[in-house]
Amino acid sequence: DRWRKEIARFCAQTTFEDLTIHEDSESEMEAHVRFTATLTQGDQDATFTEDSRFLMLDGQWRYLSAIVN
Repeated sequence: DRWRKEIARFCAQTTFEDLTIHEDSESEMEAHVRFTATLTQGDQDATFTEDSRFLMLDGQWRYLSAIVN
């Protein structure tokens, strides 16, 4: 329940402005996506770039981990 409240608070305080995909790669069982999410929280820039890793499980891509730059 705490997790849900934290996510709801984040969403209420954050404006999602843009998403830029810089690169992606995919094999049969694993994929990587490097992107920049442009966000603001109040009057502060909260933009971040992430390298995400996904695995194919039961026929669906599942988020596994990230490196945030």
